[in-house]
Amino acid sequence: MLKQYRDLSMFVRRTIENNEEADIRLSKTYQSFVAATGGHRELNLIEKDVRNYITREVWNVSELDDEKEFKKYLLRMK
Repeated sequence: MLKQYRDLSMFVRRTIENNEEADIRLSKTYQSFVAATGGHRELNLIEKDVRNYITREVWNVSELDDEKEFKKYLLRMK
């Protein structure tokens, strides 16, 4: 499982985002991928890849949205 051979497909990314919005735990999300592919050997990612994607992409988008909403709130309060 060298890093250059691991990747997150669009299906996996969207599933991670949906599960994160639904507050489904990361381990359950990863286990669903393992079950869908038929085992760990068939899956081309590891649990750390899922965790990194959530940290890097999903939470950063939320922080940016929070910042925009806060700016809108301040403008309304003027």
